[in-house]
Amino acid sequence: MSPHSLAAPLHRHNREDEYTFVLEGRVGALLGDDVLVAEPGDLVFKPGGEWHTFWNAGDEPARILEIIAPAGFEDFFRELDGLGGAIKAAPEDLAALNERYGLDMQPETVPELLERFGLVIGEPLPTSLDGVYTVSYFPDDPKLERTVYIDQYSGAVLKDIRYADYGAVSKAISYGTSLHMGRYFGAANQILCAALSLGLAGLAVTGCIMWWMRRPSGTLGAPARERIAVPMRGWKIALAVLGAIFPLMGVTLVAVWLADRMVFGRTAAPIAS
Repeated sequence: MSPHSLAAPLHRHNREDEYTFVLEGRVGALLGDDVLVAEPGDLVFKPGGEWHTFWNAGDEPARILEIIAPAGFEDFFRELDGLGGAIKAAPEDLAALNERYGLDMQPETVPELLERFGLVIGEPLPTSLDGVYTVSYFPDDPKLERTVYIDQYSGAVLKDIRYADYGAVSKAISYGTSLHMGRYFGAANQILCAALSLGLAGLAVTGCIMWWMRRPSGTLGAPARERIAVPMRGWKIALAVLGAIFPLMGVTLVAVWLADRMVFGRTAAPIAS
C-alpha cells in the first residue's frame, strides 16, 4: 500500500474472518469503534460480522499478507477484476457481487475516513494526469447526497458538493429521481410507482381500444373531432414547459409534430355531428 492510502471503505464479511499480517511499514485499522496501528510482525484479527477497514499509517510503502478464511472469497477478487475493478464496475454489478459473497460495504464512509485519518485513496489512479478521484454517495434521502472530488497527487479535497449546494432545478431532479426509482419512502413509494406504471400501461391499452372503436369506417385515420372542440391551450403550454425543462422530450415532440404534418398534412378531420 502506498503511504497514507486507504485500502477500502468501511465493510464487513458475513461468512469469513479476515487477518492482516504486517510484513513492512505501519498499518492502521478501524475495528468497530477501536483504532489501532500494527507494526511489522503484528497480526490484526477482523472477525466476521464486524465493520472494519485499514490503511497505510506510515510515510513509507507497507506490505501485508492478507488472509480471508475460510477459502472461497478469493473468487470475489477474480470477479471484481473481470468487472474492471471497484472504480470502473457498474454500481449494480458491484452490489450484486457483494451480495453473492456476503460482503456489506459502505462507500459513503470514504470521505469521512480520509478526513479523520489524514489519508488519500490508493490505487488504481485516475486515467489521466489531470484526472481526479470522484467519490459519490446517492442514498434514498436526497438531502444526504454528496459528491467529493479529490486531487490524485496530494489527496486534497478539491470540491465537496452536497444537497445544500444544488440549485432549485437540481434539488427537484434529485427528489424526482428518488421518487421515480421508488426509493424515497420505502415500500409505499414502490407500490405508488407500480400503480402509476400500471395506470399508464392501462391508458396505452384502453387508448388503442377507444381509437379502434371510434376510427372512421374502413380507414386507419384519426377519429372525427367533436363539434365543440376542447380547449388545448393549457396542454400546449404544459408541453412547451416540459420540452424546455427536458430538451430530449422537446426535440421528440417537435419531431413527432413535423412527421405528423408531413405524413398526414394540414387537412382537418370532419366535424362530428
